[in-house]
Amino acid sequence: MNLFSEIKRLLLGPVSSRRSIMGIFFAIFAVILLTAVTEIGGIILWFSYGIGEIITNRKQASHSLFIVWIFLFIYGISIVFVVPYVAPLFGRVPLNCFATEVHPYQANSVLYCALNRNYVQPKVKSTLEKLADHMANKFPGTVVSYLDANFPFVNGIPLLPHLSHNDGKKLDVAFFYKDQESGMPFSKGGGWMVGYWNFAPSWHYEKKQVCANDGSLRWKFAWLQSIFSNLALDLDRTSEMLSYLSLGNASKPIQKVFIEPYLVETLNVHSDKIKFAGCNAARHDDHIHFQLN
Repeated sequence: MNLFSEIKRLLLGPVSSRRSIMGIFFAIFAVILLTAVTEIGGIILWFSYGIGEIITNRKQASHSLFIVWIFLFIYGISIVFVVPYVAPLFGRVPLNCFATEVHPYQANSVLYCALNRNYVQPKVKSTLEKLADHMANKFPGTVVSYLDANFPFVNGIPLLPHLSHNDGKKLDVAFFYKDQESGMPFSKGGGWMVGYWNFAPSWHYEKKQVCANDGSLRWKFAWLQSIFSNLALDLDRTSEMLSYLSLGNASKPIQKVFIEPYLVETLNVHSDKIKFAGCNAARHDDHIHFQLN
């Protein structure tokens, strides 16, 4: 039987056959999605599916659930006990997920670690540690929150939806905020669990639109901004962080710093290293992106 006949049989044949091909397409989609989101999740899902086929009968009602539990178990073991020790072979190390007294920085959400988006080259980790120490010394109690870093292994695989973040040299750090009414600063950066897209606190500083037509990645999320009405941009700490990353001896290893142009004026920090990411890249008025040579 040739391939065309087999596909025709699956599409036009009994309901069970059509369910079979739908299952195949769903499995392929899940593998692709998990690979795009976590780099290793697709491989682990494929492996889990194989184990499930061996151990259980696919006709059993619990078959799919069993595969899910196998996947979660293997994936959890992998990101805790395997990936952090294999990644250095590819020139990358994990950033701390939780703040310590020695270097007070952390992932803005544990999801960044769970999805393997917290890996960088050692020199980037060292830069973040020095930034965190500097901010804590300047503003006691401050904790720097990082957002997307890079995947643990192969160069060239982009960390979607970013256009870069594919070589271990890039890192996003969240702005600092304070309470709009009381003026009390929040010790940790980020403003909320995701850390991205809370543009509203900085919108009232914008004098004019930089891009006449925003590109596909310059999401505005206008419907989301109302939940950030209690936030105000902490100008002092965010300005100090931008200054540390773009001026002086501490910034020597840093090649570029991305932030929206209007915030350069608002924060009053000027450096040749500060760049505009462009109208086809993501907005940078919710975080600072820096990358090393």
